[in-house]
Amino acid sequence: MQRFRDTRPIILNLSLDNYEDVYDSLDDEVASRLDATIVITLTDWAKKNSIYLKRIDEDRFIGLLNVKDLKKIEKEKFQILDTIRNLKRGV
Repeated sequence: MQRFRDTRPIILNLSLDNYEDVYDSLDDEVASRLDATIVITLTDWAKKNSIYLKRIDEDRFIGLLNVKDLKKIEKEKFQILDTIRNLKRGV
């Protein structure tokens, strides 16, 4: 029964707060590099955590994972959030 619960699908809705504010304050080259770095970072994180991740807008992603993988991410306290914040600060 636990195996069934662990494999239930979860839909992840990931939004990048203040995306436009950050990008509007940067020149085009820096904004492009930051965007690419964020996408690469999120993609690597998704692969590591068995998440199918798809960009649906400039500041939104949708993901598909299972309960077991979500529990793992929760234990890590969603470290990806801090990683993305640090990328934005580094610009």
